[in-house]
Amino acid sequence: MLLIAVVLLVVGVGGFFITRQAGVQPNDNQPPAGTIWFGTSFDTSTFAVSGQASSFTQGDHVVMVAHFSSTVSSGKGLNILYDGVFIKSVTATSDWDLFGMALNVAVLTTGTHTFEIDDVGGNRLASGTVTITP
Repeated sequence: MLLIAVVLLVVGVGGFFITRQAGVQPNDNQPPAGTIWFGTSFDTSTFAVSGQASSFTQGDHVVMVAHFSSTVSSGKGLNILYDGVFIKSVTATSDWDLFGMALNVAVLTTGTHTFEIDDVGGNRLASGTVTITP
């Protein structure tokens, strides 16, 4: 059984709402382990990505869903990196295999960007690249 957390970034407020889901079954619209997919939305109960793409126009609503290469145990920390720069730390409140987040479109500049999620020991759990066009 997969236990998951959904983190939705609140644009302009900088806070997070965290909810947990249990029993999510793998599906074709989830990224493979170790990968981050980008899309226009995702289902918070199944983590299925809608509008999956690798390129978006600046100002588009963009979400990311990461499928970790290994389960993150409850109480363990995660670091989210944007182009190699630390942007946010979160702590697993249960055992996590998947992670979803709406991205702050105000900070997504044009160009190709890499998002990575590492454990606090620096081990890469998932990564993905997205291109933002004008």
